[in-house]
Amino acid sequence: MDNIKKINLQEKVNEFKFKNDKNVICIGNFDGLHLIHRKILNAGNVVAKINNMSFSIFTFSEKIAPTQMKYNLQAKQTKYEIMNQLYSPDYIFEMQVNEATKSTSYEDFMKYLKDVLHVQKIVIGSDFRFGFEGRGKVTFLKEYFGEENIIIYTRTQFHSTTNIKKLLQEHKYYEIYELNKRFHEVLVLNNTNKKYYFEDDEFPFEDGKYEVVIENELYVMEVNGKKITFDNEIKSKQKYLLIKMVSFLEKKKKNRVDSIFLFINIILIKIL
Repeated sequence: MDNIKKINLQEKVNEFKFKNDKNVICIGNFDGLHLIHRKILNAGNVVAKINNMSFSIFTFSEKIAPTQMKYNLQAKQTKYEIMNQLYSPDYIFEMQVNEATKSTSYEDFMKYLKDVLHVQKIVIGSDFRFGFEGRGKVTFLKEYFGEENIIIYTRTQFHSTTNIKKLLQEHKYYEIYELNKRFHEVLVLNNTNKKYYFEDDEFPFEDGKYEVVIENELYVMEVNGKKITFDNEIKSKQKYLLIKMVSFLEKKKKNRVDSIFLFINIILIKIL
């Protein structure tokens, strides 16, 4: 994916080419690409086409705000693959989160967007904050770029990354589908020797069997740690498989050796 560019706000590069020297940009983490995320990205894509401008997505190497959950809903590779498939952006800019970028003022952030990325129009969620300690607000963007150039989508508690993480932990895949009008998707590395693995930063799945769809074919996927097997041979030769999670079938059963080992440990604990 050659359109993914890692950027630092301190680097005033000018290597990017934009249609008519103008750029429509969507800004956010976009973790899980839920319904509101997709509305934001679709709006950015449409606005860019109507105005004959470039279309870009601005995201982050990691979350800046502290969060209770360690994992993302989707690995970055998964997110970027879906973004490219659905929206074909000219660029996906990944801002590298470090102490220098965290300390950047909201004024310098807006200036970077305008001077380096040639941003003319911005599409964001209503809760977007930026700059040092999140002091930058949506109203500042309206003042800087013009109110007519800022498109805002209101977030809801149901269409949120936190809520979808909770549903994933409870294996409520159909409820996720009902919320997003799309199955939750994950990316699996497809090695040439037919060994399959999750990406390192993918949301952890409980060991067990899952009903999944790969390229419109239904499979049973068994998860054992990071290792994955399927009930039938996968036809796709792609390096990465985009998998739609349909349902959770059953937990992995402990084998007899595991049970005996656990029993012995319990007895030893009682004796000691």
